[in-house]
Amino acid sequence: MPSSIVIAPLTQKKLTFTGVGSGGIFDPSVTKDPTTGKLWMSYSAVEPSYNGGYAAPALFETTSGVYFIATPTVQPDALYKGCTIFKFANLDTALFEKTSGVPTIVKKIEGTSNLFRGACGYNGSATASDVMLSELSSLTDGIFQIFLTRAIF
Repeated sequence: MPSSIVIAPLTQKKLTFTGVGSGGIFDPSVTKDPTTGKLWMSYSAVEPSYNGGYAAPALFETTSGVYFIATPTVQPDALYKGCTIFKFANLDTALFEKTSGVPTIVKKIEGTSNLFRGACGYNGSATASDVMLSELSSLTDGIFQIFLTRAIF
C-alpha cells in the first residue's frame, strides 16, 4: 500500500524592507548557508534618482568560499554591463575581502555585446564554466542569449 504524504498549508507573511528605493525591490536571490542553516537574501532596489552602481545580485558558495556576484549598471538607462564577482571575507558581517581598503574584484566578466549584458548566474555542477552571462543579441529582435564565461570557481 503506498504511503501518503501530508503537505501542510503554506503560511504567507509579508516581508517589509526598510531603507530601499521608493519603487521597491527586484532581482531577489536567496541562498542557504549549509554550515549554519541561515538564509541570506540579496536584492536590487528601485530608485528614480538611481545613478549607476550594481544590480541583479546573487550569492553562491564553492569549496573555496562564499561569493557575491552583481551586474554593474551605467546611465542613462541603468544598462547592464557584464558581471563583477567579490568574495566574502566574513559572511556573518557581510565583509568582502579587500585590497588597500577596497573590495577585491575576484573576476570581472565583460561579455561581447555593447548592448545590455548581464545578469550572471552560477551553476556549481557545470564542468566547462560555472558562471553564465546573459546578453541581448540585438535591439531589433529583443532576444537574450546565455553564454558560458569559462570562469571556474
